[in-house]
Amino acid sequence: SPSRVFAIERELTVPPGHLSRLLGYLPINALPAVDVTTALQSDTSLTDQQRRAVIAVYETLRGPAQDPKRRRR
Repeated sequence: SPSRVFAIERELTVPPGHLSRLLGYLPINALPAVDVTTALQSDTSLTDQQRRAVIAVYETLRGPAQDPKRRRR
């Protein structure tokens, strides 16, 4: 079970996700959360031009940044 694998990782003092990722599990603390734009900016498989184009499309589809306090329900 995922919880057992996570416990084994803790006991072995390996980083979260070190073993569990191999089994298709990923603990919440394995990787820091990043926003889409940051993830795209760090994608080395894209050229600078491709990266700018994908970010532009994403921002167009997402629309204007919203105040998190005024989220739609």
